[in-house]
Amino acid sequence: MSLNTTKKRKLCLRCLECCKVFYIPVRIATEAEKEFYEARGCTIENFRGNEVVVIPLPCPHLTPEGCDIYDERSEICKSYDGTKDPLMKDKCLWIEKNRRKHDFRKTH
Repeated sequence: MSLNTTKKRKLCLRCLECCKVFYIPVRIATEAEKEFYEARGCTIENFRGNEVVVIPLPCPHLTPEGCDIYDERSEICKSYDGTKDPLMKDKCLWIEKNRRKHDFRKTH
C-alpha cells in the first residue's frame, strides 16, 4: 500500500534531501580529476558500479524551515518521486516509511 498525499507531503517537508544535493554521473579516470571535484566541496559516490558526483547545491527556495514555495513549486518538483529515483533509495523518507510498513506487516 502506498502512502497517501498528506503523509508524503509531511515526509517530504521533513526530509528535503532531493532539494539539498545534485547528482551527476561522471567517469573519473585519474586521482587529479577526483581531487578537482573534492576541492570544490563535492563527493564521489559509487552507484551500481558507476561514479556519481554529489554536488552540495541547495535549492534557492530551501530555508531552515523547509521549502518556502512548496505549494507553488515548479512542476518538476511536484512530479519528482523519490521512490523512483535509484540515487535516493537510501535517503528518501517516502521509501523508508513504506519499507517499515512493509516489514511490520511481514512480521505480524
